[in-house]
Amino acid sequence: MTRVAAAVAALALALTACGEPSAVDPRAEVVVSGQVLHADGTPVQGGTAMVIKEIGPDDFAASAPLFFGTMGISCLAGIDLDLCDEAGARADVADDGTFSVRLRGRDVQSGFGTVSTMWATAAAPSDGDLAGASASSAFTVGSESVQLPALRLWEPAVGVVEENGGVTVDVPRLPGEYGSDPRYEVRFESAEGALLWAARRRELPVDARVLEDAVHAVAVEASVDDAPGGSRATYRTAQARLAGPGAPPSRGAACATHRPGHGRVAHEPCPFTDGDLDEAFDAGGRSVVIDLGETRPVDLVVIRGDTDTFVVHTSEDGRTWQRLATLETTREHAALDAPPATHARYVRVRAQRGVLPALRELSIW
Repeated sequence: MTRVAAAVAALALALTACGEPSAVDPRAEVVVSGQVLHADGTPVQGGTAMVIKEIGPDDFAASAPLFFGTMGISCLAGIDLDLCDEAGARADVADDGTFSVRLRGRDVQSGFGTVSTMWATAAAPSDGDLAGASASSAFTVGSESVQLPALRLWEPAVGVVEENGGVTVDVPRLPGEYGSDPRYEVRFESAEGALLWAARRRELPVDARVLEDAVHAVAVEASVDDAPGGSRATYRTAQARLAGPGAPPSRGAACATHRPGHGRVAHEPCPFTDGDLDEAFDAGGRSVVIDLGETRPVDLVVIRGDTDTFVVHTSEDGRTWQRLATLETTREHAALDAPPATHARYVRVRAQRGVLPALRELSIW
């Protein structure tokens, strides 16, 4: 046995030892049933439910489809995710709030046959083009028939205040019967349901400019580790309508990347200033330079893309650069307030180490 084969075998044994072997036949049909209730305990009439598998180390090693628990919410929101139907199953919610989803035994197991964590997600019918409230709960499958605890929606009104260039969201408190010590997140989303900006309670108000002209609605999400039945759960309010203030002055600006061994590579049109806040582009270089066309005041720089650490510089002539700050996109986006009286024609975003990750947009005010 080669050293590589031995290492692979050792990894497989280690991963198998970490998980509980599944008692379900991989070929068997598994029926997962549940009920969706409004906050007042009455059945939700209509809507959609989905069951999907959570990412796990065994799945990663076996190259199986991978999902986080809240991915089911994105799938129900209609976002075009390639693996939504491949690794999950969905069903309509009946008038009495019940639903039933059919899977195969292999769908509830890891690639090594161990028990996988599953997530059940259900959403109330949408209100026109605004998504209704939704709830997700984690569970495991130990037999071919699973009856889930009722999924109870969280349905407070979400208040939004826009003043002095900021957006403040009144974050409602999750009642104690849903679980304790909730973690809150305010989510600003596009008309297609894609997440464009997120903020914790302490990060409010949000500078309205980061919402640009793409934000369509806002919702509040609460996550707990001790939901009824002892499971993890995520509750999301119905969306409240919200529109961003408009496009940044950098929209449509020219740009170029700098790649080791290739020098300057111009991009026309520029994929980092095109207004598509959801589509990522991998330039493969060390830095991106945005050309604003003329020297002008620079007040705010927003980076959207993979999590990484960036160094931001400005220049009036493209040759002499001044360092503004180091910026970390811990949640795939970050905003940098420039010092007063900053002027520049060029703004450079550089990877602190290595090459740039895929970026979605660079916006400058």
